[in-house]
Amino acid sequence: METNNKKSGNNLSDFSAQITNAVQTVAPSVVAIDARPRVATSGIVWRTGGVIVSTNHTIHRDDNINIAFDDGRTAKASLIGRDAGTDIAVLKIDDEEIAKSLKPADVAETPEIKVGNVVLAVGRTNAQAGAVTASFGIINSVGGAWRTWRGDEIERFLSLDLVIRLGFSGGALINADGKVLGVNTSAFRRGLALTIPSETVNRVVDVLLTQGRIARPYLGIGRFQAVPISETLRQRLNLEQLSGLMILTVEADGAAEKAGILIGDILLAIDEKPMLEPMDVQAALWGKEAGNTVKVKLLRGGEPKELEIVLGERPVRESGERHGGWRRGWRRRGC
Repeated sequence: METNNKKSGNNLSDFSAQITNAVQTVAPSVVAIDARPRVATSGIVWRTGGVIVSTNHTIHRDDNINIAFDDGRTAKASLIGRDAGTDIAVLKIDDEEIAKSLKPADVAETPEIKVGNVVLAVGRTNAQAGAVTASFGIINSVGGAWRTWRGDEIERFLSLDLVIRLGFSGGALINADGKVLGVNTSAFRRGLALTIPSETVNRVVDVLLTQGRIARPYLGIGRFQAVPISETLRQRLNLEQLSGLMILTVEADGAAEKAGILIGDILLAIDEKPMLEPMDVQAALWGKEAGNTVKVKLLRGGEPKELEIVLGERPVRESGERHGGWRRGWRRRGC
């Protein structure tokens, strides 16, 4: 019995040591970013040359951004670009000598992730040397590609059964070997810790490093409201669709206004895809670019109408864009 207890104790000690080593492995690549009031946010040295990745919703400033490293050094960083749709922000260290000295995290580009895998969220929220923090848990849900509330695609759904503390957004999710599986965020689901997988992060980083922004198609419609279509109207127009989206605001000189869209129109379809809720609009625009033309079906005064809209480009700076805003931003920013 004593031998069994000793063996169990050794196993637990070995596991504890492995977890500690995993955190220490990634710690030099996890940074604290001073880019918002009161509390710093976490970031990851993602690539050589001082390229830092964090979450868009926690980077409140475009300049005067300070980075603190594991060894106590600090440096200024410039914002390369941000993407609210995937909640990714990319920064670059200004000091070339410090940038060259930084070791990027060991990123698992196509990691095999299963429900029940032991993982750790690793962050850094102050400039004190060695002040890395960690939270222990498991992967509690794995799914395929999904869309954020803005309609932008994330390659995999990764939900965590662990605590994402204040300042942990932008930090690393690592496996027991210390390899980074993605960037943690609290922006998409209230009360639910999610991870932006490394595949998505790499895709967004590639574009932001070369172009500084990700161009998103834009209708220029500010707000929608799902409304039912009366049985009488459906019978008269031979419509099977039970509901549509009433257009509540149209942006001045935007793509929709130029095409003749009016407040009060009920949007039924975009390129033959039924519009039943606001998320359907962003999904219909996925993969399209500014300058593309979409065909819309709508009801105006109880009569059917078809129009073509030449898509514009979603403005980079919109109300609430830089600070996230969770679902409140949907009402403000529109499509």
